Amino acid sequence: MKVETRTSRRTDLAARSGPRQENSGGRLDAIVAAAEHEFAEVGLGSASVDNIAAKAGVSRSTLYRRFPTKAALVAAVLDRNLRIITTELHFAVEGLGPQDAVVEAFTLGFRWLRESKLLAQLLSEDSRVWVDVTGPIGAWVIDRMSHDIETHLRAAGSTMTDDQIRVGSDILIRLAISYAEHPSRVFDIEDEESVRTFARTTLAPMVY
Repeated sequence: MKVETRTSRRTDLAARSGPRQENSGGRLDAIVAAAEHEFAEVGLGSASVDNIAAKAGVSRSTLYRRFPTKAALVAAVLDRNLRIITTELHFAVEGLGPQDAVVEAFTLGFRWLRESKLLAQLLSEDSRVWVDVTGPIGAWVIDRMSHDIETHLRAAGSTMTDDQIRVGSDILIRLAISYAEHPSRVFDIEDEESVRTFARTTLAPMVY
């Protein structure tokens, strides 16, 4: 009997959540995987397109035909990871009410942060690097994650108005990112029970 671990589930999710563009010979998957590895190792500012092409086993010109800019590569890597996170979030909050869903979503987010070298590296980047390398991608990530929270809260039975749930979701995402970037004495981001307690006592009452 096969025992599914979190790692094996994520590997499976990664396989099923790969890039949606045309993928001749797996080259697109290889490029995105190589870019993710490079960004996780050295960050956005220091990442080398030549290194990414070499790791992916493609020429520089092939990489540029598919991803004309580093920002396009960042977007592809983030898109892949966000789809995996969204899928895992669906499993985590399935069958829960809105307040319990917030607790599980917040806890899952910090679990990903602890376990993902990529996320840790991206959050450590200077904000100027994000602007120089990606332009509006940071705002796109927040908007997309906020929309995912809206969707899950509504599915969990939230009776908030559309405006209320939109504002609440935006606040929750921005709070999570802020705490991830700048850890606080309020709770220990390395301690899952501390994260869960903070979410339950402070964030959950924001939704209904």
